[in-house]
Amino acid sequence: NLGTLFYIEDSGGTSLYHGGTAEIEKRFAHGLGLHASYTFERAISNYESVANLADFPQEQARNLERAVSRQTVPQRATFDLVSAVPSTVRVLHDFKFSTLISAQSGQFYNIYAGIDTNGDTNSLNDRPGTLGRDSLKGPSIFSWDMRVARALRFREHLTGEFTFDLFNVTNRVNVTDLNTVCECDLPASSFSRSSLPGTIASLNPLFAFDKARQTLNPFQFQYGFKLRF
Repeated sequence: NLGTLFYIEDSGGTSLYHGGTAEIEKRFAHGLGLHASYTFERAISNYESVANLADFPQEQARNLERAVSRQTVPQRATFDLVSAVPSTVRVLHDFKFSTLISAQSGQFYNIYAGIDTNGDTNSLNDRPGTLGRDSLKGPSIFSWDMRVARALRFREHLTGEFTFDLFNVTNRVNVTDLNTVCECDLPASSFSRSSLPGTIASLNPLFAFDKARQTLNPFQFQYGFKLRF
């Protein structure tokens, strides 16, 4: 009743990481504060883990498994700003504005054949033809959030604040996971990113291949009131 049990012991995993980060910051003063950062990085490994049979190496020669890791986010940039209008200003006094913008390039995904192409009884980790690991790059992600707040003073020890928050202002579809099982055994040349659309139509893998399996939230907003006493 336990089903299939498997035991794996392996010490052949290697990984290499290079990255760099640049930051600009203005600490909050005179009603304005901002922070911006940019990261460029690359992680290379010969497999992700042995906790999942789909991640177990397909090739006995580990040098054939060496590729960009799925954890790699090649480029990522963020920008946040906070501003407060002084109470001495007649228009928009006591208002607070803040925003957070983040953008990153797509991560890498492994393409699976969906069948046991090498006859090792594990059909979860096989790739089509001689295709390497993590050869499919996913779409980029962009997010923009905003907040508008207004402070209120009722008496010396009683204040309040209205808040209005906007999430994913542009209502962009941000894909965070793809279906990468094609149920086919094809030449590696068939899966270059530029040839994917036409190749898929002619070779007829699964209809859901390369389609979004998970996304971030669409546009949302919320409002609230906070009372301090």
